[in-house]
Formats: sequence, structure tokens, C-alpha cells
Amino acid sequence: MEAKNIQLNICYSCMNRMPEESSVCSACGNDNGARSNPENTLPEGTVLFRKYLVGKVIGRGGFGITYIGYDLDLQLKVAIKEYFPAGVSYRSSRSYDVISDTSSSSQNHTAFSKGCEAFLDEARMLASVNSPYIVHVRDFFREHGTAYIVMDYVEGITLTKVLQKAGGRIEAERVVSLMLPLIEQLDKLHEKNIIHRDIKPENIMLVKDWFGVHLILLDFGAARSFISGNVSKTFTAVVTPGFAPPEQYSQKSRQGAFTDVYGLCATMYYAITGTIPPTATERSAEDIPIRSFRSFGLDVPQHIERAIIHGLALKSSDRTQTMQELYAELSDGVIIPNSGLSSQETASRTPARHAASRPSSHTQQRARNTGRVERRTRKSGWRKVAVILLALFIVAFAGTSAVYLLRSNSSEGRTDSVVNEATSTSAPDITATPTSQPTAVPTEIPDALILKAADIAVGDHVIVGSYEQDNDLTNGPEPIEWIVLDKDEVNLLLVSRYALDCQQYNKDNKGVIWTNSTLYNWLNGTDADSFVNRAFSNFEQKMLYEKGNNGKVFLLSMEECENYYKTIDERKCEPTAYAVTQGVQQGTYKTSIPWWTRSKQSDASPRAYLVDSLGRINKPRYVNRKEAVRPAVWINVAAITEKSYSVEANTQGLTDVHVGDYVSFGSYDQDLNRTNGKESIDWLVLDIKDNKALLLSRYLFDSMQYWAASRGVTWETGKLRTWLNQSFLQDAFSASEQDKIITTLVTADKNPSYDTDPGNDTRDKVFLLSAKEVKELYKSALSGSQDYKAYFYPAKSSRWSFWWTRTPGYYQNFAVYVNSEGETFDFGERVDLRAGVRPAMWVDISALQK
Repeated sequence: MEAKNIQLNICYSCMNRMPEESSVCSACGNDNGARSNPENTLPEGTVLFRKYLVGKVIGRGGFGITYIGYDLDLQLKVAIKEYFPAGVSYRSSRSYDVISDTSSSSQNHTAFSKGCEAFLDEARMLASVNSPYIVHVRDFFREHGTAYIVMDYVEGITLTKVLQKAGGRIEAERVVSLMLPLIEQLDKLHEKNIIHRDIKPENIMLVKDWFGVHLILLDFGAARSFISGNVSKTFTAVVTPGFAPPEQYSQKSRQGAFTDVYGLCATMYYAITGTIPPTATERSAEDIPIRSFRSFGLDVPQHIERAIIHGLALKSSDRTQTMQELYAELSDGVIIPNSGLSSQETASRTPARHAASRPSSHTQQRARNTGRVERRTRKSGWRKVAVILLALFIVAFAGTSAVYLLRSNSSEGRTDSVVNEATSTSAPDITATPTSQPTAVPTEIPDALILKAADIAVGDHVIVGSYEQDNDLTNGPEPIEWIVLDKDEVNLLLVSRYALDCQQYNKDNKGVIWTNSTLYNWLNGTDADSFVNRAFSNFEQKMLYEKGNNGKVFLLSMEECENYYKTIDERKCEPTAYAVTQGVQQGTYKTSIPWWTRSKQSDASPRAYLVDSLGRINKPRYVNRKEAVRPAVWINVAAITEKSYSVEANTQGLTDVHVGDYVSFGSYDQDLNRTNGKESIDWLVLDIKDNKALLLSRYLFDSMQYWAASRGVTWETGKLRTWLNQSFLQDAFSASEQDKIITTLVTADKNPSYDTDPGNDTRDKVFLLSAKEVKELYKSALSGSQDYKAYFYPAKSSRWSFWWTRTPGYYQNFAVYVNSEGETFDFGERVDLRAGVRPAMWVDISALQK
């Protein structure tokens, strides 16, 4: 098919639309009339495969040339990679066709042909990968004697630039928090027998999009398949000094997942120290050891240092073999036998192995939350943090992943790039909704956002939008603080912490439905004085999500107030100074005032319900009264930029805790009397390690089934695991308390008496003890002299019961339980029967109270 060179009103540099009468782009200043056609490249304006417009070259390397492009059918920017191996191919200045160089050797022509076929094979496999962490292949085809791959056009900041902006280094735990999701995705690629072979900072991009702030791995031009057993066939040598392991310096060396492990560990080493590791050849020839992090004056957790050094072992057989192993080591789930440190470094760093049944003290969630300084050292006030939304498989868009449509300039110095550096901070028009193909969040990521990413949980206080609150009009509106009441995969339900204004429910004292009320129209109106326009920027308004027909900005209903607030005290609300000037009646309780809900007595009634100053919600008032307003919104998590720590748990925790102590942490309804609120949870300390305590609930919680039906089940797949790590976790602990709970590698405990499948290891915040842990840790903590009966709350009750462990029983539909004497019954009981639940967890000692 002959290529066409066409004229379009699209800029060949940034692919933005231009006025018909102009050849100069107003967005980036490029002049389409002054085309630049570097040697051996396609002319700008070429159309490939009848649908892809070719723009400027944005990257060039040993395997090919990358162009910015435009999909004429879908009308979006793409990156187009052309197979053009250096040294064995060329293009005539008057032709679009690529010709392999047969003048020097027939082997070159053969190598070109095989390489072209391999190029397309890899594209086929990569096209099946839908992940926000891997650049997505949209299309691939043959044309002009070579092959082409069309990929998403991604915008962000390369890890190299991130380091420059951060002053040359990033804290080790922050590096790990960003890398862990990418490591998981690389493991999935390796399962498809694809290795990247060129992992380095220039091929890793930091972006902010609908999935939060995260990394994307780019440039699979050097990727190749490998056969089972992590052993590759002969490869063309691909080497980036400092980031390539020894096996990549030889065309015939064995390569596999461990090859990517080296590149990723070298990248992390560079990000943490600011120093590129010595090249593999230098290390081999001159016996140069990898410098420890301590030698740089860095205080890096030992498990992270050991994991990275292990991944940089010169011999592939001594190195971490898989990404799964690397993930575990970085999360402290595995103690590393070969550290790779020089002898003087290892003398005092030889680690002891954990007992197989004992949960580790450092885990994945600890790494993800590394942007959070220990709360006992925090001062009050605002803290800039980022939002990272770990949603690995949200994308379900007919075989494509998220498309990032952002303005950028050409990248200089990039090789084989599919990305340009972000230069625009203005927000383009975003019309996609969360249920359609997502559009990128437009921003150049600031340092604070990059380096302090943290999850948002129910109960957190976050900052989004601004509104006049201090009644000082000279200093502009103040940031709005919101309480997170609920969340789904993409959106947060927020209610303002303070009453922001004072408004009538309806101007006329008559029956009116919510969506026709004066208050609804003020909250959602189009005029400049409406709340939505005063409080939110255009971009933030596009992030608002209307759930139901209550408006993008609404009031909570009576039912929502009952469901989301557990006690009447939680419903109390303080007005801002501005709201008071607008007519809020403070009355006797100046720090707590009545506020509107959207619920009415009936559509025909002139009365609407409000929450009174005591937190009660059964007080109807005439709709023409002025009362305080607490707006609520559903908003995409990507719009949140700040998080408040003004409401924190008691941080004057214990520093002196011993095995066998009883401590207090969290709260839960245990006395079956909801009118008096939750009771403090008492825990027995079973083990202590590295300022963390393994806790077991003193009393039994809900009597529950291990699974809803009598069928084969393990701890990994059981109903109890889901309940403990979702409903119980959210109900029993505040957001700050959840931060103190350590996500733990929970081993799949095999019943020593019976040959039943224990399932796979899991990573959980809350778990059940195994039968072995009950025998070894629980009895040890009680010194063998206590009553092993487990009671429901309170302890004086005679309601004792047997309780579940996570160990499978004689049959796959049985699970081991602990009887009334505290002995494990290894034969087990059917999983559909009810038994007591005693949660266990590892918690930072500083959070505990006696």
C-alpha cells in the first residue's frame, strides 16, 4: 500500500488542531510549512495503514524510530514505532520503503527479516496486556518493507526528571511505594514469557491520570520472548551501562525474568542514591562491590537494601529470580540468603530467618504508605500528599487501556521514546465520564505530589475546592475540608466538615421536591454566584459525578445521615465565620448548629428535615427558613490534592509493651447495645518485633461462617478473610489507626496431620491465627496458666465458644478450630457452621494503649 502525504489542520509536533488559515500551531509554535525530515525518516504528514498520520520524530534508537502520530478514525494522539534497526536498514530520500542493507552481508538481510517478525510477535503479546503500568499497544501492521507498532501516547515525567526535580535522590520507601505496582505488572508480563531487557530511569514515566499517581514502563523495543525456565534463546545484545546485567553483554547468554530484576534494582539503587551502579563489566573485571546505602549516609530499611543488593548480583543464579520474589523481598516477606554486599558490609548484616509461620513485620502496605511520617512526630495543619489509586484492572474498554490526551513538546535526548515531557498545566476540555474511556488528568506533577503519595480511606479529611470561610474577603476563599464518607473504585463521597453557608431550602413556603428546590438550584446552578461555580474550578467540576438524580452537589438524606454517621455526636457540625454572617443561628451550642438534609416529610409538605445541634435528625422545619448548609459531592479521586490530619487518633501510645500484656486499640460494637456507641477493643500481645506487636483479640467477635456453603475453601478464598479486611477493618478502626496496622505476608498453613490444599500465601491487614501459631504463640503468651476459653464480650459472660483458625481441616470443606479448652482440633469442622472470630494483626506499638 502506497503511503500518502496529506495536508491537515493538525500540528505535526503536538497533534493539536490548528485554524484552517494558519500553518503555525498556537499551542506549541510549530510551523507545519517548515517541515523537518531527518535522514531515513518518514516525511511529516505521511498516512500509514490509511488511518495513522505521522508527525515529528520523538525518539530514535538502535531498534527503530518513534513518531508522534494521530489516529484519524478515533481522533486522538498516538505514538508510532517503526522497525528500523541501525546499521542494517536505510530509506531512500525519495521513497517510503525501508531496505535492508544487503551489500555488506547476507546475514544482515536475514537478521532484519527475523527481527521484523519478532517485532510483530512481541506486539501481538503486548497488545493483550491491559494495565495502567505498561504502555499499551493499540495496533501493529506491515508496510513499506518493515513493521509498525501503534501505542498510547503517554505524557508525564521520566524518572530521570523526577530525580532532578527531587534534588537527585528519593527516599527509599517512596521509591518502593511507586515500584511495587509496576513490579506486579512485570511479573504478569513474565508469565506471558516477555522480558523487557532495557529497564532504566529513562524508560519509566511518572504520570497522574484516572488511576492516580503511578509509574508506566515504556519502550519495549528491546523486549523479547523467552522459553520456560527463565532461559532465553540467542538475543541481539542490548546494553545500557549501569542498568544492564552481565548476560546482556553477550548475544548467547541466558536471559530471563532475572534480567529485568537487575535493571529494576539498578534503577531503584540509582533513584535512592543518585548514583548509577558500576557497569557489570567493571564489576566483573575489577571486583568492584556495590556500595551500601549506609556509605552514602542514607538511613534505608535493611529489608529494602538487602532486596536491591540481592537483585544486583552479578551471577544470574545468585540473583533474585522473579518479580514475585523481588516483590516479597521489598515487602520483607522473604529474608534474602545472598545479599551481594562486600565482605566488610555483610559481617554485621547476616539476617536470621523468620519462622515459617510467623508473619513478617514489614509489608506491602507499609511501603505504599511511606509518604506518611510517623503520626506522633507530625504537627497539626495541612499536609500536601498525593492520591494513589491502586486499581490494577479497572480498564475494560474493548481491548484498549486508558488514552492519555495531553499537550507536550518534543523530547530531546530520548531514545526510542513513546512519551514527551509535560509542559502544559492548563486543563483541556474533558468530557469523558468514569463509565467511558477515561481521559488523563492534566497537570505537571509537583514534587510534593510525587513524593508523598498516600491512599484515601473512609474517615479521612481531604481538601478540594475553595470557598469563603473566615469572612475576610481580602485574602480570598479558603480551601474546603471534606470528610470521606464512602468510596468506590474511582469516586469518593464527601461532605463538608463545616457548615459553609446558610440558605433557604426553598424561597416559597410550599411543598416542593428536592430537585426543584431553591437550594438545589443554588448548589448546582450555572450563574457565577452558585455554590458549584464559586467552590470548584472547571476541572474540578468535570470530576464531579452525579450518582442518582440528586445533583452533582447535594445534601445528605436522613437515611444517609443514619448510615454514614454511627453516633449522634458525629453528626454535630460547626459553622464557618462566613456562614454565621449569612444567618446561621448558633443558639446555646455555638460549636454545633442545625443543618439541612434533603429529605422532606412528603413532596406536598412545606417541611424538610434537618440535623439539630445535638445531632438528632428528626426535626422538620419550614422550607423557607434559613439554615446551615453542608454540601456533599461524589468526586473522582484524581481531583483530590491535599489531605488533612487535623483529626487524629491519640498518638500518645505505648513504648513499653510486653508479650502477654493486654492493650487497647480500635473500637467495635461488642455489647449488642448500639445506643451507647462502640466499645474499645482489647487485644492480647502474642509477639513483638521491630517495634511492632502481634495482637489477638481478647474476646470473640461475631459468630460467623468460614464460608456460606459446605464446599472446598481455603483462607485465601474464604468469606472470613474478605469480611475481616473490608467490613471489620473499616468499622473498627479510623483512617489513622488503619495506617498503624501492618499489611502482613500471611502464610498458607498446611495441616501437618492431613493432606489438604492450604491455598496460596496472602497479604492482609487482619487475619486469623494458624493452628501452629495458636499452639506456639498463644499458649506462650499466656504462660500456660490461663483459662483458654474464649468469651464473647464482656469477659464475665458465660458465652464462650470455639473459634476458627485459618488452617484447613481433614476435608477441604473443613477448617481447624480451637475448642473450649484452648486446644486446636486438627480434624476441623465444616466451614458453613458458625464459630467465634478472633482477629489478629501486626500493629505499630506507638498506636497501642493500656
